[in-house]
Amino acid sequence: MPSATAGPEELRRHLHTLCESVLRGGHMGRLEKFARDYDAAGARTFACLLYSINRREAAVFWWRFAAGAEDQLSAHCLAIHHAADDNLIDARLWRTIATALGYSPRRHLPNPAPGAPLPDPGWLLARSGPELQQFAEPQAPLSVGCAGR
Repeated sequence: MPSATAGPEELRRHLHTLCESVLRGGHMGRLEKFARDYDAAGARTFACLLYSINRREAAVFWWRFAAGAEDQLSAHCLAIHHAADDNLIDARLWRTIATALGYSPRRHLPNPAPGAPLPDPGWLLARSGPELQQFAEPQAPLSVGCAGR
């Protein structure tokens, strides 16, 4: 965990490391489920994948999606992201939401196996089917949109 006085670069490094832990922690299998039924944990994993390849706006979109489905770790990621961008109002909001959802580092931080390899996010995205590729942009795919809009 970064210190309370951490600067933007330290916060970004922490979030990047957290995303790597998600990707190393056996969550990659959630992406297939996410592509089928918009699973919240899969959305979080996909957001971390996007963040790790510097698609930050898209990552924020999918963290918000997952946090809206009560994914505690996604709310925590949003708090860190906004703090790193010096958007303290949003950082406090997401920290409050994460706390309200019951976020606890012991329960929610990934714990990858020692030496677990980091999948290449760019390769994964390039090799994924159109179901996942459509999610790489920071807006909902048409299949998620509301009818009649």
